[in-house]
Amino acid sequence: MILMETEGVEPPDAILPQASRRQRHPKPRYGLKDAVRWLLRPFELAPRKGDAAEPRVVYLRPAQLPDTSRYRARRRVRRLRLRRRLIAILWGKRIGYTLAITVSLGLLIFWAKLAVVYNVPNYLQVGTLSQARAYLVMKSWWFGPTSFNLAAYQVTNPLNPLQSLATQLSRYQDVVTNPQEILYVFIKRTL
Repeated sequence: MILMETEGVEPPDAILPQASRRQRHPKPRYGLKDAVRWLLRPFELAPRKGDAAEPRVVYLRPAQLPDTSRYRARRRVRRLRLRRRLIAILWGKRIGYTLAITVSLGLLIFWAKLAVVYNVPNYLQVGTLSQARAYLVMKSWWFGPTSFNLAAYQVTNPLNPLQSLATQLSRYQDVVTNPQEILYVFIKRTL
C-alpha cells in the first residue's frame, strides 16, 4: 500500500500501515536442534511417578541402594571387566599395527640400502674383517640384491683375487671394495 502525503493533512487511521502477519502472529523458529529433539522424542524417559515437589536423591551410598538396583556390585564388575577387555583389544590393535608398520618399513629400508655378504674368502679377511663369517654392508645403490654369496664366484686371477672378485661382481663391486660402508661383522665362533 502506498501512502501519499499531502501538505498539512494527516492521513486517516484507515490507511495507516499495519504490522505484517508474521509480526502480528509470531511463531517460534525451528532449527536443527529442534528437529533432532523431535526425532529423539520416542526415546525420552517416561515421567517419574510420585510427588514432583519431593526432593530427588542424586548421590547414594552403596548401603542406600535398594536390593533390586541395577548398580549392584556384580553388574559393575562385569561392566568394568568388559571395559578392560575392550581397552586391551584397542591397545593390542594399536601395538600390532605399529609393529607391522615398523617391521614393514625396516624390511623396505633393508632391501633398499643394506646387503649381507657371506662366505667371506680368506684373502678378504683383513683388518675389520679378520675372522669374519659374514658382514652387513651399506649399498651404494638403491633396491638391489640383499645378499651376496662370495663362495659362488670363482677366482679367475690367482695373482689378484680381489680384483677378480670385483670384476665378477661388476656394478655391485662396492660390497667388497668399499670397507668403510661395513655396518656389522659376524665373527666365526671358535670352540
